[in-house]
Amino acid sequence: EYNNAVYRTVGQLVFSKIPSITKPKVLAKTVWLFSIFSKSEEISSDPNFSSFIKFLYDQRQTDDINILIDVINALSSLVNRGCVPLEYFTELLPQLLHYTNDLNDELCKAAFNCIGYILFNTDEPTQFILNAGYIQACYNVANEREDDVVDAMA
Repeated sequence: EYNNAVYRTVGQLVFSKIPSITKPKVLAKTVWLFSIFSKSEEISSDPNFSSFIKFLYDQRQTDDINILIDVINALSSLVNRGCVPLEYFTELLPQLLHYTNDLNDELCKAAFNCIGYILFNTDEPTQFILNAGYIQACYNVANEREDDVVDAMA
């Protein structure tokens, strides 16, 4: 209920400002807000929902690790609720698989969580994920990382 209340209070205002966001700090806070909005059940019925998804998807190219983690966590929430169109998976999955090898534990965990939601909630990309090296990534993490990263993988 908290996420729905936050979204109802400021979500539409933030949506209206998306095209004008250029400052890195404002962008970071916007992505963080979007990661909260993504947990709202009301967001997918918003008329601006497709611009919300596109905004998040476009931010996956950032060099800012904290923004990237927030983007992946937001996409994870949306994937878990079945709100991300399948066409986004083709480009997103290789990038997520790449992040499973990242030295930043939070990024690695976020990537594994998102891949897990994709595997659990869709049938389409499962073979693609397996062919792209998911099993090898799991093996590498299981042998080389701390328990909390391994837990995210499982």
